[in-house]
Amino acid sequence: MKNRFTILENNYYYGFTRTFWHITISILFIGLIGGIIIIGWSFIPSSKREVIKASTPVKQAYPKQVGVTTNEIVRKLPKKKEVIEQILDEETKIANTPTNQESYVVKNNIDTLGLRNFNNEIANLKSYLPVKQHSTLWNPIGYYTYPQGKRRYEVTKNEKYRKWVVTSQGLKERIISRTNTMGFSSYNEKYQLIKAYNNCLSKINATDREVILKKLLNFFNTNKVQTILAIEKLTNLLPLFTDNLSQAFDNESYFIKKNPQDGMGMIAFETQVLPSFTIEDRMQAAKVLKSEYLNHYDYNLTAFKETTQSFMKMLPKFSKGQEALALQYYYQVYRDKNAQRIAQIRTIDNQHQQQINDIENQYKADVRMAKTEYDNKVQKKIFWRLSSFWGVCSAIGSVLVVTVILLSLSMVRNVNKLANALLLQRETQNQTNSKETL
Repeated sequence: MKNRFTILENNYYYGFTRTFWHITISILFIGLIGGIIIIGWSFIPSSKREVIKASTPVKQAYPKQVGVTTNEIVRKLPKKKEVIEQILDEETKIANTPTNQESYVVKNNIDTLGLRNFNNEIANLKSYLPVKQHSTLWNPIGYYTYPQGKRRYEVTKNEKYRKWVVTSQGLKERIISRTNTMGFSSYNEKYQLIKAYNNCLSKINATDREVILKKLLNFFNTNKVQTILAIEKLTNLLPLFTDNLSQAFDNESYFIKKNPQDGMGMIAFETQVLPSFTIEDRMQAAKVLKSEYLNHYDYNLTAFKETTQSFMKMLPKFSKGQEALALQYYYQVYRDKNAQRIAQIRTIDNQHQQQINDIENQYKADVRMAKTEYDNKVQKKIFWRLSSFWGVCSAIGSVLVVTVILLSLSMVRNVNKLANALLLQRETQNQTNSKETL
């Protein structure tokens, strides 16, 4: 009976067990290979979806403007000069008064780069404002004190008995101090600024230069670059005004500082159209232009230029002294006749800006979504890398365990076979001995 169980065990049990463990180790090897492939895949950089921003939509064309005739303006013009001046003063008055002084706190970090160029520009400045004619401007102002009494100095004439107290610096020292305050700390930056001053002064009358220079020293527009650009714009515009140049500078510089986005664009447009006006009308025309633009065009400089250019064609038909007032009445008639068009332009601009904003918002949303997708891919690969790593380790460990089990089973089976072979040999030997005995 025992031999039967042994035969059954050797032929079936061990065979079935060995087949089972072979299948198991095959599965483990497949998982091991799959895990290695997944680990390799996880090290491949994840792709990021490219986001393309939609192109800016084309703005709808503005409706055609309703023209204004010269007769419509002439009918509105008053005949008396006093009435003209009163209307202009009331309609184009600028409520805000420009400030004369601004303070800036900037770290002073002066270097000597450009010192020679700076001194050359100071020399050029002296040619525009000669020291002999402007001694109080160039020379420091102060007074003497006599610590040991004025009498001792008068007797000895020794400078150690008196002391000079400065109450106002000379122009060069004031320029250095002021430019430091505005952030023009290096001599190279000072040179660029003084060069712009000199260019401006060279375009105006000598009698106005000292006043304009003092105003230039107090002018600052947002930052250093914008300040120099603004001075260049003013340099082109100021020569158009011969009367009250100081007031013209105040008006134009104040407008630039209060309108950082399009102030210089407006000044450039004034420079383009004001030469068509007579000298006597330019100051008032400039006020009318700025007043109309600020009050009725919502910073749409393009539309304002289009409207104004239509008037410039009929400007020669108006006499001196009435040009600025004619411009003012033109704007009034134009607004009355084009009220619907102006509303349509505002709607078109708002819709176009809304489309631009929608495109920008959609682009930002797509960028965020693409980043989220990319981050999810990266996290997914990290997860599968770690999982596969532990799976590979487990598979290797399992393969080793199964290998040990198979070796053990093989050894047991071989031992059993050897034992059976010895047992069968002994039985055969016993039978042989029994036959010989008989």
